[in-house]
Amino acid sequence: MAFATDPRALALNNQGADLFGQGKFLEAKALFEEVASRVTLLEDRIMIELQLAKVAEACSNLVEAGRRFKDAVVLCKSLGLGHPLMGKALQRWGRVWVKQGFYAQADTLLKQALDLQESTLGPVHEDVATTLVVMGESSLHQGNFRLAKGQLRRAVAIAEQHVTDQYPDDLCAALHALQQVYAHDGDFDDAEPLAARVLSYTEQFKGPNHPFTAGALTNMCHLTMSERKNLPKAQELLQRVLSIVLQYPNQEEIATTWFNLGRVQFLQGDVVQAQPCFEQALCIQQRVLGHHVNVAHTLHALAKCALRSKQLDRAVDYYQQALVIYNSMDRTHPATSAIYMELAKFLPDQLATQFKARAATAATAAKHESCGACGKMEVHKGNKCSRCKVVWYCNSECQQQAWPAHKGHCHAPPPLPPKFNGH
Repeated sequence: MAFATDPRALALNNQGADLFGQGKFLEAKALFEEVASRVTLLEDRIMIELQLAKVAEACSNLVEAGRRFKDAVVLCKSLGLGHPLMGKALQRWGRVWVKQGFYAQADTLLKQALDLQESTLGPVHEDVATTLVVMGESSLHQGNFRLAKGQLRRAVAIAEQHVTDQYPDDLCAALHALQQVYAHDGDFDDAEPLAARVLSYTEQFKGPNHPFTAGALTNMCHLTMSERKNLPKAQELLQRVLSIVLQYPNQEEIATTWFNLGRVQFLQGDVVQAQPCFEQALCIQQRVLGHHVNVAHTLHALAKCALRSKQLDRAVDYYQQALVIYNSMDRTHPATSAIYMELAKFLPDQLATQFKARAATAATAAKHESCGACGKMEVHKGNKCSRCKVVWYCNSECQQQAWPAHKGHCHAPPPLPPKFNGH
């Protein structure tokens, strides 16, 4: 039992956990820091380091969170690689890498966590569900929806077995992410019950003004926007979400809400109102996330606004900034193909043809189907062709083997004109 030798530390930790669950992160941090000043046993030090890291993560201080989770992993090594706290620390450190957009590093840690947890705790332990959720979120961010669906379905099945009379964190997280996969695939009949279930849990256990409730409301708005149903109602709900998230220090959620407000206004044809919302989101994201896929999504949205406003040079600048981020990822992102197709509409015929061909190649690669040589399924860690920057291989051996067949289709990215002039 944690803090067994210090009842005061145990009481403070429990109070801090309650405050954290209420979204009072800074108050929780003060109590956890007091616990940290009291404990001496190694397991207790690891537990409180994990608590403090969670607070940093919730406050969007991802650098501090990553450092603390890494420190916890180092401490866990003294307990042995098979200790349950090691799996927990690896999983949470991996989650921070996901939030920062470093998916290769994240997936390596998450695979280690999953292997450890399955071997020491069993395949249906709740910690396994937690790790599968984060793995699913990583796949989702990378655009690998097929892999995400399998990971998240398994997470839901395990989490269902551990539902109690408390808020089901793992189940709600899995349902939330799986609903996003279904919505992307257009399976709204499957997505809507999941989103409604998450909203029911959060309102029941967390209340109407908790950040988790804001996230659940955002889910419902996403479905409304995807189906183009009752967009004014979605906008009204997002204004409510914004009023909730502004009460808390999580800058990621604030940026996401500004992005969603911009999106719903754009879908209603109001580019004038949409653009400043996207700009607000971008300002926060670049400060908090840096070189991250969500920054690319916002740049892509701003490019569409600029096109609607006939600001073609500005649109291309946004597109190019987005492509820099998408092309630096460990796999070809589906949005890459969309950008090339959107640009092709405004380019001279010969250049447009090149962009359409590149869009088709990127669309195929973004399906994450297999290595271009051996056919093995991989999420990441492959070698990207340095010339076309689209096709992926497991390793250099596969790349060399595939070159004779690939070279006829391998073309460097076509350059844009120095000054963009649509026709």
